[in-house]
Amino acid sequence: MKSAPYVPIMRVLPGDMEGVRHASYNAQRITRPLFVIVEPRPRDSDSGGSFVVSAANSIVRSWRLKGTPFVELFDVPPADDGDWFSTEHPLVLLHKYLKGLNVPFVPVAPIYRQGDYLDAYLTAVRAGGIGMGIRLYASELEEPDKTVEKIFALSRAAACQNSAVDLIIDLERIRPDQLKSRRSEVLDFLSALDLVKPFRSLTLAGSSLPENLEDIPVDEDRDVPRLDLSLWRDVRIARGPSGLLGYGDYVSVRPEYEDRQSSFGNINAKLVYTMENVTRILRGHSSKLERLEFQYPKLSRRLVSSGVIPKAGFSWGDDRIAACAANRWVSGQPVSWISVATSHHFEFVSAQVARELGMIS
Repeated sequence: MKSAPYVPIMRVLPGDMEGVRHASYNAQRITRPLFVIVEPRPRDSDSGGSFVVSAANSIVRSWRLKGTPFVELFDVPPADDGDWFSTEHPLVLLHKYLKGLNVPFVPVAPIYRQGDYLDAYLTAVRAGGIGMGIRLYASELEEPDKTVEKIFALSRAAACQNSAVDLIIDLERIRPDQLKSRRSEVLDFLSALDLVKPFRSLTLAGSSLPENLEDIPVDEDRDVPRLDLSLWRDVRIARGPSGLLGYGDYVSVRPEYEDRQSSFGNINAKLVYTMENVTRILRGHSSKLERLEFQYPKLSRRLVSSGVIPKAGFSWGDDRIAACAANRWVSGQPVSWISVATSHHFEFVSAQVARELGMIS
């Protein structure tokens, strides 16, 4: 299985998955999403049953026949979940379920997993026969030799050679004052990996999307630097052409997971739009002052008038923004605008990464 240069980290939630469903062939061919299954808050659209089953069905609808994704079961359902047989771990059943629906995947787990989860992960890796993914966090870069040994222990237990192992270095949130130290940590860790046989793929992922809208004035826009992209570029330059390194990010959603269960009565309209070196955040105002469906056409017109929207047909999401600006379509549902942002991001970043790696002119 070939490695993919772009690995977006995506929680399996409605808005994210609807956006990815519209990915073009060009985006699909260089992208291998990491679908992270989390337990969501209850929604009116829920059909009931296990959230793992719902997530699996969402992956099928959005990514079937589009390539082999990474999948991580982050939250584990309780033992009395009625949709799963209690004799097998949910991760093993997830593998069987998706494989039966013609969606083989590379199982991913962090190196800290133990006990029943670890046993189930190794079982899924062996049964899949297409390799294994390991997600590493910033804290695990501090002692490279120990972390490399843990990686070897996992791969040996799964009977996987390095050539069938994908490593995803997930730095999560990257702050401006961390760039220098993160660069040193990543380079030191990659130097330790250079001493062993090459892995199938290496990906450096992170995000610098704002945690909230507090620093953006009401009804104004801000361009937020894509620090994760800057760090990836710096590391690639330091490594030279022989050190192939894929790029990963959290698309248009911040890395801190919080599927809100509180009231949405005071939510602000917000548009997130990925650009060459920055992410533009367009903020509206409280829904108590104006309904969201009245605010989003104004945000869309602000974006269109700035001249950054590409020609028609670039992405499903861009066409939605243009249609909203022209009053041909509108939604006041924030989940719809996550889909829009995700669709644009997929097309833009996949092409950007391919171009920077010399895959397209």
